Amino acid sequence: MAARKLLTIAIAGNPNCGKTALFNALTGARQHVGNWPGVTVEKKEGYFELGDRQIRLVDLPGTYALFANAEDERAAVDYLLSREASLIINIVDATNLERNLFLTSQLADMKIPMVIAVNMMDIAENRGIQLDLDELSDFYGVPCIPLSAVSEKSVTNFISQMGHVLASPMPLPKQIAYADKVEEAVKVLEPKVAPVAKLLATDARWVSLMYLGNEKSYADKFAEAGVMRISLPKRA
Repeated sequence: MAARKLLTIAIAGNPNCGKTALFNALTGARQHVGNWPGVTVEKKEGYFELGDRQIRLVDLPGTYALFANAEDERAAVDYLLSREASLIINIVDATNLERNLFLTSQLADMKIPMVIAVNMMDIAENRGIQLDLDELSDFYGVPCIPLSAVSEKSVTNFISQMGHVLASPMPLPKQIAYADKVEEAVKVLEPKVAPVAKLLATDARWVSLMYLGNEKSYADKFAEAGVMRISLPKRA
């Protein structure tokens, strides 16, 4: 019998979004708990089968943002920058979508194939919250799959939908167009942060957006690259 193809998927989301529930539902007892290299943050990995593939699922630390300052953020960003994961499952809470989508946008900026799992759909419906998942999918350019991670039927449907995703080219998020002032600042920053982007093996646009969000992001890498102070044009 031919060996199953191994595919690594990272699962990401805010704390309390149902990430652990989905991870446990998919991997069952086939999981291992350790620590991320150099930090005390817990690292969970597990396995499940999907068609002719064996899926290695890596549960990233629950975090509201990816600025690589706190240990949990740094562990998540470092792992994603390694490109070890071929796909991200980004879980968002349907009852608190606006707060969750900040992380979603940051993940999309990393230009890694992604699927958005909109969890707690049953609770949202009971509260009268109506979501247009087609519009959400169109905005980010990736599939948005409804989910209730505590429902066996919903998880089974999610797995089926993931099978369709993996049977097609990997869904790469669209580049998000931010406000004009942000885009102008990115253009100024890109050549200045290019040495940092090279160190991180990523693109200068992503580093620029991280810097605009929090100037302390990857401060050690900025220092290593010799990029110590950046001046931006003053706003009118």
